[in-house]
Amino acid sequence: MANGLFIRPVLRIMYNSWKVLQITEDSIWGIQTYAFSRECHNTATRLKTIWPMERKGLGKRFFSQDFYQLEKEYSKAYTRRCGRLVAKIRKKLESVYNTYPFSSSNTKIHVGEHVFFEDSGCIYRYKNGSSEILEVLLNTEELGFQDASVQRIRLSPNQLHLAASIKHSDLEECTCVIVKLEETPEVCSVIPKVFSFEWANDDILFFVRQENLQCHEVFQLVFKAERQYMHLVYAEHDPRFFVEVSCTKDRRFLTINCNSKSTSEVWLINCHRPFDMPQLVQQRTPGVIYHVEHGNKELYIVTTYGNKISYKVTLLHNSIFYGREHHCRTSLNIFPYTQS
Repeated sequence: MANGLFIRPVLRIMYNSWKVLQITEDSIWGIQTYAFSRECHNTATRLKTIWPMERKGLGKRFFSQDFYQLEKEYSKAYTRRCGRLVAKIRKKLESVYNTYPFSSSNTKIHVGEHVFFEDSGCIYRYKNGSSEILEVLLNTEELGFQDASVQRIRLSPNQLHLAASIKHSDLEECTCVIVKLEETPEVCSVIPKVFSFEWANDDILFFVRQENLQCHEVFQLVFKAERQYMHLVYAEHDPRFFVEVSCTKDRRFLTINCNSKSTSEVWLINCHRPFDMPQLVQQRTPGVIYHVEHGNKELYIVTTYGNKISYKVTLLHNSIFYGREHHCRTSLNIFPYTQS
C-alpha cells in the first residue's frame, strides 16, 4: 500500500515533466518556423534593392521552393519597374523598322517603280500605287518543286533578270532559278547545287557551287542574245576554306570571300569589267581575319592584323584595281573587344 502511494506521485511528476518538454519543443519549433518565415520576408525585401549577382549564396539558406518563390517575386517587381523602359525601346525599334520598305510580314523589295515580294513559294511584282494588279514571276510548284521555299532573291541592276534560290525541305543544297523579266516573264536557266550568287551587271551572274556541304568553286554565267555560257573563275584547293560571293554596298565590286576558322582571303571582281581576272586584296596569313567593303573609291578593310583580340579598320585606295600603285592611307583601332 505504501508502495502504491509512493509510485502514483512519481508517475504524475514524470507525466507533467513530459508535457512540459513537449510544450517546450513545440514552442521552440514554432519560434524557429516564425524566425524562418520572418527571414524569408526580410530577404525578399532585401532582394528588391540589391544587385542580383549578390544573391548567389542565399539559396543555400532556404528550401528550393521558397527560394524559387522569392526569385519569382523579385522578377515580377523588376519587370514592373522596367515596364516604361521596355515600352520606350519597343517604340523606338518599331519607328526604325517602319522606315524601311520591308516592314510587312512578307519581305518587299522596292526597286524603281516596281515592288517585288515572295509569298508561299511564289515571287510577285507590282507597280507602286497599284498593288491590286500582281504579276507572278516565279511559281515553285509549276517548276516541280514540292514543299520548297525561296531562300534568296537577287535582281540585276536594271531589272532585266531575277535570280532566286529555292530549297527543298529534305535537301541541303539550293537550286538557282533565273527568270528573264520581259513583258511575259520566263525561266531562262536552272542551276542545281548553288550556295550564293550575285549579279555583276544585267547579263553576268557569279555563283558558288556547293558539293557535299563544301563550297570551293566560283563560276561566271553569261547571258548573251539567245545563248548562255559558263566558265570557272576561281577554285579553292584547301579543304579548310569555305568560299562565298557577295556584293559591296555600292555595287562597285563583287567579293570572293575565302574563310576558315582563323584565316581569310578576299578577291575582288570589278563589276564594270567583269571579264577581268579577280584581284587579290591581301594574301591569306595564318591567324589573320579580314573583311572588305567599298565606298568613296576606297576599300574599308576590317582586320585582326597585328592584334588577334581586336579589330582595325584600314582605308585602302582602290587605284590598284585600275593599274596604278595603291596607297594605305590610315589605320584606326576602333573595334576593340575581349575574347570570352
